[in-house]
Amino acid sequence: MFKDWKIGDFIFYFASIILVVVSGIIFKAYWVSFLVSTVGITAGVIHMKANKYSYILYIIQISLYAYVSWRNRFIGEAVLAAFYLLPLYIYSAIKWIKLGNKEKGDAQIFKITKKQIIILAVACVVVTGGYGYVLSLLKSNLPYANALGTFLSVAAGYLSAKRVKEQWLFWISYSLIFSGIWISTLGSDTSNVTLIVQNIPYLYINISGLIKWNKLYKEAHAEV
Repeated sequence: MFKDWKIGDFIFYFASIILVVVSGIIFKAYWVSFLVSTVGITAGVIHMKANKYSYILYIIQISLYAYVSWRNRFIGEAVLAAFYLLPLYIYSAIKWIKLGNKEKGDAQIFKITKKQIIILAVACVVVTGGYGYVLSLLKSNLPYANALGTFLSVAAGYLSAKRVKEQWLFWISYSLIFSGIWISTLGSDTSNVTLIVQNIPYLYINISGLIKWNKLYKEAHAEV
């Protein structure tokens, strides 16, 4: 898991965990939200490295996140986590581990296709509009923002399972929407503050992941 980590990676990782822990203590964060953040950061860092075991941690994180989302009446996020991302992450964990055992190294990176771009563009409009309307009928908080976040996360998860490097652009966008959704819950209740704070290291992870995977893709194709 830590075989290709550099000193800078360890410093970033532990600084991120300390940031979440300190903010969680100061704002008396809900303990499940705290676990979501710490497990998610760990998963994100090793996924950035294209490590095949990252999805084991993602499975744990998304299960906890589904509960926290339902607890806060973000129905779209809860449904997304429990009924789409959890099965997808289980599938991805099995697929990545099997491929990793057959291949040299863990990474086999691909580039997004024109067909995938068209499908995702259409899906963005349909999901954001249609699902947002359904969530509004269910009295979900921030229904259309929730629906857009759902699309971005679904798209990122799909591209990740396919090992497509452009997944990181969707993760970056989702992090921004994700931050806005949970910032809206702040007020007298600060129990979910770690879900906001975690996006500081997430932004770095996602940008670094984009750079790292682009590099892996170029190196793989330079050898062909």
